[in-house]
Amino acid sequence: MKENLLNAEVRQDAGKGAARKLRAKGIIPAVMYGEDTDPVPLSISDYDFSKLISKAARSSMIIDLTVGDSEPQKVIIKEVQTDPVSSKINCVDFKKISMDKKITLSLPIKLVGTPVGVKDQGGILQTIRREIEISCLPGNIPEKVELDVSGLSIGDSLHYEDIDMEGVEVISDLELSVATVVAPTVMKEKVEAVEGEELEEGVEAEAAEGEGESAEPERIGEKGKEEEE
Repeated sequence: MKENLLNAEVRQDAGKGAARKLRAKGIIPAVMYGEDTDPVPLSISDYDFSKLISKAARSSMIIDLTVGDSEPQKVIIKEVQTDPVSSKINCVDFKKISMDKKITLSLPIKLVGTPVGVKDQGGILQTIRREIEISCLPGNIPEKVELDVSGLSIGDSLHYEDIDMEGVEVISDLELSVATVVAPTVMKEKVEAVEGEELEEGVEAEAAEGEGESAEPERIGEKGKEEEE
């Protein structure tokens, strides 16, 4: 197994203000959780962490995390919080793991190949689900989860049970569809149905406005007639 090393320091100051000061210095606030230990606030180098996660899929990465002068601890990345505007990393959550205990996690699914139904029949590939939930020993976590869709014709689908992985237990319902190829007419009908609903709403709105406009002159006319009398 490839080693992924990362150094961290125990973070003394808490709060949003302290976190902003750290990020301004190129340091990311982090937290390490464990089943039998309290959460430990940490700080890690933004440069080192970004370089590390660029090597492989972070969802399946096992990291040897060294906190101060202690021995490295096996952790996985539980969550990465990013700024919605700048996309910079705001905070990282690590989870301590044991190599002899199973863990449950969700991995992204990558569809590979061009379906026959798209290439030769003019169909459209629809991705229904993008992740799969599995349970396995940390050493058996797949580096990536791929599903070959090249054999799909129009009307065909692939399910979780079609994903080939060794040494893992699939938690997701095996009968659920992951990808399918549909005919262009199906997509056209969906678009027309949506456009039809929008058009109908627009007509009703115009009718309601028309009623309001026609009612106003009648009231004015009646008032004028009463004044003349």
